[in-house]
Amino acid sequence: MIMQWNGYSKPYINTTTLADAILKMTTALGANNESIKGNITYYDFRSPEANEMMIIVDGHSNGDSFSLLIPSTITLHNASFAQNIYSSHSVITVDGTVVSDIQDGTGYGGYGKNNYGYYNASLLKTDILHTVTIAGYNLNRLSTILIYRHD
Repeated sequence: MIMQWNGYSKPYINTTTLADAILKMTTALGANNESIKGNITYYDFRSPEANEMMIIVDGHSNGDSFSLLIPSTITLHNASFAQNIYSSHSVITVDGTVVSDIQDGTGYGGYGKNNYGYYNASLLKTDILHTVTIAGYNLNRLSTILIYRHD
């Protein structure tokens, strides 16, 4: 749930929910936010050996796809997704296998819906070029978050 869809505009991730929470807390304490902004890091207590995180964001009005290659030189600890949809139906697939199939009924002009989940590790084998797709009409956005160890 680290992806902050509110205020997001491609191609850059301007903030995360973690950075927003820290900003809110330091503001309430009267601390100087600029002095700590570059020192914010993420730690996944479920995977203490992990030392890297990558966030990949994709999607637009009629869906989109991207290629993903996970090299065998890294150890993948966690692969999750954050899905933001403004359509009544949105589907995420990896190499044609459905990962998420959401029907929320908002239709065009709806307020959008967020969905979070994990990729099945068996879908993301190393050293294979995978195609990750988000499909649906209207606006569908997908962020893929990889937590891994890179030596």
